Amino acid sequence: MKKLYILIPGNENYPDVDAYRSFFSTRGFEVYSGNKRDFSRDFPAGVDVLWCIMGLCSSRLRASFIIHDYRSLSVGKLCSLKDALKKRLNVKPDLRIFLNKQVRGIMNFKDGVPFEILDMGVPNWIDTVSASADFHATYGYLGAMSFERKFDDLFDCFLDNKAEEDTFILIGEPEAALYEKYKRHKSLNFVGRKDQREALSIIKSCELAVCYFPFHRPHKYQTPTKLLEYAALGSSIICNNSPSNIYTAKEYQIKSLFGGKYIFDGIGEVSDVAGNDPRLFKCLKWENVILDSGVMSYLS
Repeated sequence: MKKLYILIPGNENYPDVDAYRSFFSTRGFEVYSGNKRDFSRDFPAGVDVLWCIMGLCSSRLRASFIIHDYRSLSVGKLCSLKDALKKRLNVKPDLRIFLNKQVRGIMNFKDGVPFEILDMGVPNWIDTVSASADFHATYGYLGAMSFERKFDDLFDCFLDNKAEEDTFILIGEPEAALYEKYKRHKSLNFVGRKDQREALSIIKSCELAVCYFPFHRPHKYQTPTKLLEYAALGSSIICNNSPSNIYTAKEYQIKSLFGGKYIFDGIGEVSDVAGNDPRLFKCLKWENVILDSGVMSYLS
């Protein structure tokens, strides 16, 4: 069997990697993953395919075929400079993959290397998820929660504008200081981290799924995975008016009601928010997303 190694910068967690592993392990590949040190130690002679989730890679590693996968633009301070350095210093691969057209446009390579678009996807089993019998709320959110993402402003906006009976389930691990600041509010129910199936089941039990996405770089160019998952669940969705939410909803024809920057500062009447038809979003399953990307034609 051919060996495919997914190279991850540092020790970061990429949910995409599990999808890649599941897909390619049933298509003639032994799939491995780890960082650069792991790869050099375990495969000194190289592999057939080296799939790099991109950070900085200024020298060509041992592999018959190398893919550079830009799942995200750079984060943190000087993020624009970091992207410029990646463009200038990263070695030429055999194929580039970009999360979406926006990320490709920002990186704007002009060296003739072929490329494909491979966006985010949803679990292949998502249409088997049923609503949780243990949780229910007016609103449900799944994902990261931090001051950097301005969740304090989102929570303040919810508390200032909610109806008396409204409740908000929050799935994930909030930043400690953020949790300490808002844990006393009974309408905010922090339920912690859940495995993916249970988390999606809780969202399906809520009247409205909440997709909040920041406005700043790199978030404004990212695909909001939760918006795709909510649509595939058939949820009624409310969003803030971030560039990423607007772009993704339009690109995939996802029915959503858009509020203001922090959703509840301009959401209007939520009682008539239309639900989504999950049958229309089978294309978002990881199996289909990877197949439709055209990447397999390079690896056959």
